[in-house]
Order: sequence, then C-alpha cells, then structure tokens
Amino acid sequence: MKSSIIHLKLFLILAYLLIYSSIPLNAMTSQEIAKKAFNSTVMLLMQGSDGSSISLGSGFFVTSNQIATNLHVVKDAISGYAKIVGYEEKFIVEGITAIDSDNDLVILKISGTNAKPLVLENSDSVQVGDTIYAVGNPEGLEGTFSQGIISGIRGAENEKIFQITAPISQGSSGGPVLDTNGKVIGVSMASIQTGQNLNFAIPSNYLKLLFDRIGPLKPFPKINPLKHLSPEQLNQKAIEIWNNGRYSELNLALQYLNEAIMKNPSYGRAYYTRGFIYIDLERYEEAIDSYTEALKYDPDTPETYNGRGWVYATLGDYDRAIKDYTNAIRVKPDYILALNNRGVAYFAKGQNEMGCTDFIRACELGECELLRRARRIGLCR
Repeated sequence: MKSSIIHLKLFLILAYLLIYSSIPLNAMTSQEIAKKAFNSTVMLLMQGSDGSSISLGSGFFVTSNQIATNLHVVKDAISGYAKIVGYEEKFIVEGITAIDSDNDLVILKISGTNAKPLVLENSDSVQVGDTIYAVGNPEGLEGTFSQGIISGIRGAENEKIFQITAPISQGSSGGPVLDTNGKVIGVSMASIQTGQNLNFAIPSNYLKLLFDRIGPLKPFPKINPLKHLSPEQLNQKAIEIWNNGRYSELNLALQYLNEAIMKNPSYGRAYYTRGFIYIDLERYEEAIDSYTEALKYDPDTPETYNGRGWVYATLGDYDRAIKDYTNAIRVKPDYILALNNRGVAYFAKGQNEMGCTDFIRACELGECELLRRARRIGLCR
C-alpha cells in the first residue's frame, strides 16, 4: 500500500513537470503584455503645409525619446505630434533620425518624453503558427490590442514579410507586433482588403539594422503650417479648443494666437483670447499683460476689463480688480457677471454694504444666487 502511494506521488510530480515544462518561463499574460505595450505605444497625427491632418498612424518607443513607425505615415508631413496611449499630453515630433525607404521604416525624435522602450526580438526565430499581439490606433480608436498568429512568412531571405491574422486598419500602421514575451517581432505595415483581410508586418530585424544607423536629427521642412490662415481663423481655432474642453491642447491654442498676433499686432481680440487661455494655464501675470494689450487696441471692451479684474482679484489685488470691474460696468451697466465679481471683491475688502449693493443690482437683472447666499449668512439684508 505504501509503495503504491509513493508511485502515485511520483506520477503526479512527473505529470506536473511535463505540463509546465512546456510553458515558456518568460511568457506573460495577454493583460500584462497589453499594459506594458500601451505605456510605450503612441498615436501619431501628422500635418501638412496648410496645417491640416494628412495621416493618422501608430508608433512605439525604441529609446526614451525616439519612436519607430512606417515611413508612409510621415510622408509629406511638415509637423506632427505623438500621444502616448492612455494619456492626454501631446508631444511634438521634432524630425527624423533614421530612415529605411526600402522597408517602409523610420525613426522619429519626440520632444519632452522619457518613455520606456520596447525590446526588439530576433525576428529570425519567428515561425508560422506563433501567437502574436498587434497594438495600434485603428481609425483613431486609441489603444486597440488584438491577438492573432503568424499565418505566413513571405518573400526571400533578405526581403521577408510576416503575414498575420491580427487586423491592421488605417491608424494602426507603424504599431508594434509582439510575441508572448511582450517583445517586438514586427512593425504593422498594411492590410489588403480582398475576399479576406490580409495583414502584414515588417520583421523586427530590419528595424534593428535601422536602429544601428540612428544619426543626427533631420527636422521636417521649415514650412509654417499656419501661414494660410487669417488672424481671425487662428483666433477661432484657439477658441474652439477652449470651448470643447480640450485643455491638454491649450499650448497649441497659444501657438495659434501668437501666430495671429504676429500677422496682425493690433488684433485686440487675439490678445483677449490669449488672456483667458493664460488664466486656465494659471499664468496670471501673462494674462494681465494680454488683457492690457487687448484694451490698447480695443478700448472699453467690458469682457476684457472683467477678465483682467478677475486675475487681479485672484492675485489679491482687490483695488485694481474693483477698478476694472467698475470700468466694465461703466461700459455695460447691465453686466451681471462684473456686478457680482465687484461685489465679491468689496466683501474681500470688508466693504460689505458696497458688496450687497452690487449683489442686489445683479438680482434685479435676474441673477440672485450670490445675494441669497449673502443673506443666508447675514452679510446682506
């Protein structure tokens, strides 16, 4: 009996070793691979000479500030930005550091990043049937992760290309194709729409060769993508960014406004718009300067006085704030926002009676919330 129990234990141990010895020690779960890949994968939006978008693609970090992608993604571009999957911040594409036109590969320098690069695997070890994962941004759908297999290895020895079952759509070109260890074995390249979708990837060994040829930065052509836009159009583009709540793009809005002012230095509205953009960026002194310039070219604009007054109040300069609010009300006597703002500034200075007078006037014009609050706590009767 004891002997049979020992034999059963040995059998179970051998069976365990047989099963688990077939699993690669370094293999990762698909969830782990996705998490790792997303932190190193970007969406690329490239722009042409007129400032319009000309291509959408994907890429991935091969150093902390350089990404690999397809050459066709950046063709004819004169500027662009990269956005890491899952994050709002956008990084400027500075230019090209290596290019391989034969294999549709390029390495780009990105400003301001310190990302963790993906590891390039030896693609000669890839075999038909291997499980792979493709990461990209198909049609702008950020952070899409697809599983598939290597369904074919096409071409001669020095012109190999992988056929894969993981889908590649517009916007995924240039994204990484990973093995079960999360290492790059290819770069997504193209999809041929036939009776069935045929998807292809460039083997990573071609990218390894290109990586060894990284050289000095070659900036994109020095063409101003905003040159065809009028100051009014540039101002409107900045307003659209702010109105749509795209706060991660406020620096781009500033770029539009600075260009508008460069084209027409007396365009007061651009200074005004730049003022409230600076407020959202908490660059208050620059906001004051912009509002002051706006008043120089568009004097007696109530919104500008009110905006500068708000900044002064935020900085604790209530005397100047009250002066600006008063000017706004002088120009526009029924300006409810300026009345309430001046009332708050009076209360901050301890001039409660003056504050109540402004709140009452605002209430007469249809906005009573601040007056109700002041009465609730006994500041106004």
